[in-house]
Amino acid sequence: MVNMSFTRAEFWIQVHNAPLICMTKEMGEFLGRLIGDLVDIDVGSTGECFGKFMRMRVAIDISKPLKRFLRVDLADDGEESLLLLRYKGLPEFCFNCGLVGHSFWECPTERGENSMKTDLEYEFGP
Repeated sequence: MVNMSFTRAEFWIQVHNAPLICMTKEMGEFLGRLIGDLVDIDVGSTGECFGKFMRMRVAIDISKPLKRFLRVDLADDGEESLLLLRYKGLPEFCFNCGLVGHSFWECPTERGENSMKTDLEYEFGP
């Protein structure tokens, strides 16, 4: 019998807060590679992303916490932009440790054991 580990998954990810001038296919490819292995990017025929966010499909290592944001110097002027990431179609996801595969209530970390507390601040947000 062969043991196989499934540690990679593809997700559609929305990238929010990018300046309008950076809403291009090239910038999407760059950002997608910062997140994981870029599979696809949603752009129009002109190579521009339309709407309030960029949308890309990225294969990521789900054995590590998901990235919540990217800090990137988009204009190459020494000032970092904070780009928020939103994942679409996530299965069970833990707001405490950031891992896919279990919920907060099943989290093996110390906070997960104190699941009766409702006033906790979750590092990965609700």
